[in-house]
Amino acid sequence: MDGIKLSTDLVNAILQYLGNQKFVEVAGLVQAIQQQAQAAQAASTDAPATVDAPAVDPATSTVQ
Repeated sequence: MDGIKLSTDLVNAILQYLGNQKFVEVAGLVQAIQQQAQAAQAASTDAPATVDAPAVDPATSTVQ
């Protein structure tokens, strides 16, 4: 799989935008971003690759 490198600020902005969308439409995408960030963090010892994803209430699809 090819990859790209995004800044943490850009990923956080994307996640913030997605957090304002309907939960059922973006949940899989947010999860995939989190999984790849965790994998990148595990593979790298130089720089953390953590992402602060907004919490979304699945019942109301609102960001908490």
